[in-house]
Amino acid sequence: MLSNLLGSLFYYLNHLELKDYLALVWFVLLSFSFLVLGLMLLRKHIILGFLVSITMIFILLGGPFVIKWYLNESLRKTESKVLLAKQLNFSNTFLIRVKVKNLSQQHLSKCRLYFTLYKDSENKYKLFFSKLKGIRNFNKLVEIHLPVGGEFEYKYALNNIRLQEDTKLDIVSECYK
Repeated sequence: MLSNLLGSLFYYLNHLELKDYLALVWFVLLSFSFLVLGLMLLRKHIILGFLVSITMIFILLGGPFVIKWYLNESLRKTESKVLLAKQLNFSNTFLIRVKVKNLSQQHLSKCRLYFTLYKDSENKYKLFFSKLKGIRNFNKLVEIHLPVGGEFEYKYALNNIRLQEDTKLDIVSECYK
């Protein structure tokens, strides 16, 4: 698990652009200013200083995720669609075919596709936790030239797995220059 987290961290660090660095510097400066403001207010107004400190904790915990989401939606927007997710009848192979479309204003060269297999359910809470945990999670790195407005199909065969009929596939793509 630690190797997966470190692999994802190094992947992001290798593909950051100038706007990513500016957003991270802004985040660090904002966090530092809230820390200083909270410490100054704690001396004179304890309740207000406490509220600013709690706000700083929320910014520290949620800020990197919001920055990543915003930059991916504004700079590197892609659309992923599952075309085929089928268990072969007489084999332990699950076939996957997806399409990724570039909706951003720049050419993309590398895409990381995150796949989640989960059990479908009528109950929205069971479905939420099933998607969260997943039967099987994996990701694939695809190096391909993806022009503005272009799309590509990716095919993958997942071997040695037998899934039930109500298994669904969810895909998320992150593409970089």
